[in-house]
Amino acid sequence: MALPTKYRLKNRKEFDSVKKKGRLASGPFFSMLVFRDKTEEPAKFGFVVSKKIDKRAVVRNKIRRLLSAAVMEVAAKAPAGLKIVLLAKHPIKEANLAEMKQSLKSLAENLR
Repeated sequence: MALPTKYRLKNRKEFDSVKKKGRLASGPFFSMLVFRDKTEEPAKFGFVVSKKIDKRAVVRNKIRRLLSAAVMEVAAKAPAGLKIVLLAKHPIKEANLAEMKQSLKSLAENLR
């Protein structure tokens, strides 16, 4: 199941603003850029899985789906106005959903 549209970063402009203004936290499977906006919109998430991770689109899309599933639990509870970009790292190819969720929770706690 995909992340609902209201929780997604949709265009390049949103991604670029988070990349320029966001704070960076790194974990074993991905880095997380976080930018707190002053809007009352729900938290929004974006995923970047580059060709450096794997050349095959099938593998990159699988990683995006797993990241999306890991974020589903956190999305509704996240404070309004947050914009988060998850940048995949190479070890993510061997990670499972439970490991991704654990890493996401620990990174979120570190940023508070």
